[in-house]
Amino acid sequence: MSRRRATMNEIYDILAAFPQEDPIITGVEMQYQIGDEITLNCTSGKSHPASILHWYINEQQVTSQGALIRYPPIHHRQGLITTTLGLRFTLSSRHFQGGSMKVKCIASVSPSLLRTDRESIVQNLPIKDMREALLLGEWTTFIQSPWHDALLELVSILCRRRDRNNILPLQSMNPNLAEQVLEAMENPVRLDAQMSFKK
Repeated sequence: MSRRRATMNEIYDILAAFPQEDPIITGVEMQYQIGDEITLNCTSGKSHPASILHWYINEQQVTSQGALIRYPPIHHRQGLITTTLGLRFTLSSRHFQGGSMKVKCIASVSPSLLRTDRESIVQNLPIKDMREALLLGEWTTFIQSPWHDALLELVSILCRRRDRNNILPLQSMNPNLAEQVLEAMENPVRLDAQMSFKK
């Protein structure tokens, strides 16, 4: 009775079972504000050996143990394993490069002879109020407000002229414009960003 030799692919199938889907990122809220604590979880597909998860913010790998939340792996039948890694950080204006922030999770399975990576990306987290980042020059967006022209005029006048007490005399402005400025000061401008997902 002859014995068939196992092929290389069959040997690999015994050594490793690669995840069939991208890792899943959960915990994304509808809106965020500067200063909010963001908590996300990344869960791998079933694999053997267990997937190794890594978080990236703007292509920089997160290595701080204080920012990573480690969960026990989940074992399934046939030796398959699901892993989850959490990410926790406080949102600040420094996270925005060129007006956006990208958070990415990569799942790697690396047996002795093969390696495979799968990734999921959350791009442009939805920021509720970007005024702080705008003032620091790290965020650009269009301001959609009925008081936009009035605010620009106010800034222009402030740059050209101040009295001794650094107070702008509203009498020097167009009456309608002055009224708009006062109303604008009572209704702060709200800046919103949008969220998109990419695989």
